[in-house]
Amino acid sequence: MDRWSFLPHMKWIGNRQNLSRYNKWENPGQGCGGDCFDYMHRLVLNTRAQYAWRAEDKTKKFPYICISQCTPHYVWQPTARRCVKVADPTKGIVKQAEATVACAEDGGRLLSINTCEEMAGLQIDLWRQNPTITTSYWVGIFNSGFQNYEGQKRTSKSQVTINSRGQLGLKQGGLGPSGCTATFEANLQGLNPSKDGSYGQFIFIEPKTAKIQFTKFQKADSNLTASYMCEKENDWSCPNGYTIFQEVCYKMFPENVSLGTADQRCEKEGGQVMQVDTRLHATFLTAWLNQWNYSTVWLGHRRHTFTLDPNYTIGTDLER
Repeated sequence: MDRWSFLPHMKWIGNRQNLSRYNKWENPGQGCGGDCFDYMHRLVLNTRAQYAWRAEDKTKKFPYICISQCTPHYVWQPTARRCVKVADPTKGIVKQAEATVACAEDGGRLLSINTCEEMAGLQIDLWRQNPTITTSYWVGIFNSGFQNYEGQKRTSKSQVTINSRGQLGLKQGGLGPSGCTATFEANLQGLNPSKDGSYGQFIFIEPKTAKIQFTKFQKADSNLTASYMCEKENDWSCPNGYTIFQEVCYKMFPENVSLGTADQRCEKEGGQVMQVDTRLHATFLTAWLNQWNYSTVWLGHRRHTFTLDPNYTIGTDLER
C-alpha cells in the first residue's frame, strides 16, 4: 500500500474542505505529490501547465492573489478592520436622510462605530487614503429619542448613544466595549437630550483626528450635507422587493386603495401597514418616498377606539 494513503488529504485553509469536490493536479497519476502532506507545502497554480496545481515548499517565492470578504463597492479598512462603503465625496454629498436611503437601497445601513478603537482606526484609514482630507461623513450613531423604539433599541439605558445596530454606542471615558481609554479617546459633541433624538456626523477637525458631531432631528431633514459611510446589513434580511431600514422591511404599493384593503393586502404579504415610531424612521421614509413622488400614503396608526370616558360605566350601553 502507498505509504501516503495513511496521511490526511489536503484541505482549503478558508473552509477546511478537502479537495475531492474539485481539483486539477498537474500530475493526475500522482495526485498532489508524495511531498505535499506536511505543513511545509502549499499548492501553486502553474500557468504553464494549463493552470494545474502542484505542491511547493512554502519558503519559495511566487506572486500571489488576494480575495476579499467584502461585497462589491465595500472596501476593507485595515486599521478599523471593517468592510466599509465610502461614498465618493465629489458625488455623494447628501442630506442625512438621503444617506440612510442610499445605504438601505444597497442592502446596508449607515456605518455603526462600535468601539473607540474602530473610531481611531477609521481616522487613520481615511487619512491614509487622502492625507488632505476635510470631508465629513454621515454615520450610524444616534443619541436619545428612542423611548418608543422597541423594534431596534437593544438597551434599556436612557440618554446614551446608540449605533445603527441598536446597541450601545460610543461614550467618552468609562469601561466596557463602548468606553474610551486615553489611547482611543472619542470626541463627541452636541450631546443634548432631545425627545426626537440626534444623528451623528463623522468630521475631520485636523489630520488623523475626527469628532462625532450630533445634530437634532427636525420635522424635515435639515439642510446639512455630507458624504456618508455604509456597512452591509448581515444580521437581518427582507423578502424580495423590500427595502430594509433598522430591522424593518418596507415595500411601496402605488395603487390607491382604502385603508381596509391596504390592511388585507399587507396581511397577505405577512406584514402590516407601516407605522412610524421615531423621528429617525420619519425622516428616512420621507426621503425614501420622494423617489415615487407620492404625497400621501396610509399609516398603520389608529385611534384608540377602546379608550373610555371617565364617567362611562362598562356595560351601560348594553342595558339600553
